[in-house]
Amino acid sequence: MRIKLEKGNYRTKSYSMFKLTPFLFFIFFSCLVHNPNQTYAQQHLDSVFINWNISTFKSLDAQIQSSTDSVQKSNYENRRLTFNGYLDIEKVESVNTESLRYKFLRKIRLRNNERQNFYIIEANKSGMSMLLRNFVVQIGAAHKAEIVFFTYVNGKWQKQGLCKKDNFNIDNDLKSSITEFGNGFNYGDIIVTKFENNLVKESQYYLYSTLSMKSGIKEVLNCYKQENFIK
Repeated sequence: MRIKLEKGNYRTKSYSMFKLTPFLFFIFFSCLVHNPNQTYAQQHLDSVFINWNISTFKSLDAQIQSSTDSVQKSNYENRRLTFNGYLDIEKVESVNTESLRYKFLRKIRLRNNERQNFYIIEANKSGMSMLLRNFVVQIGAAHKAEIVFFTYVNGKWQKQGLCKKDNFNIDNDLKSSITEFGNGFNYGDIIVTKFENNLVKESQYYLYSTLSMKSGIKEVLNCYKQENFIK
């Protein structure tokens, strides 16, 4: 009698699991089906991240080819070799959700269904310690610009404030802002990326002293220096 009871219990438990397993699978599958936006948004971020990196590398390669100054060319080649490390990727087609750039795309809540045109300016500042900083620039009607400033602190991007400027403009062709080596205003390297409909249109790498004084980017950095950001 004892043996039959144990077998009976075993068969009962097996039957219960047989009924439960399809139920759990149904819940899991339903979650996937009913959250397509999350999967699609992830794919969109991955695509933008890769294209952003490809565009910046393309700019570096172009500058290496066109540089006539040996010091300038050597500096660009050095940036080309070390840029993978800054992006924290193995190769240009890689996706790393912990990369500074990827984290920033998440921070500004980049969405494929929100068609926006804007610029991201990566302008790190050297000193006693490296200050990682990004600016997001949106230009509205009548050339009115809103500039939002972020810094990377304790492993995440944090919004520090914003600045508004009238009669502001950035050249449509970012290459036109490149000036002769040594004649630019920038003390450090600056990367400017143009986004149209939340997709990367162009990304330009400006080596130190190669960003033209006439560029609107100078006004962005001056806005930061003047400490007139609205907290």
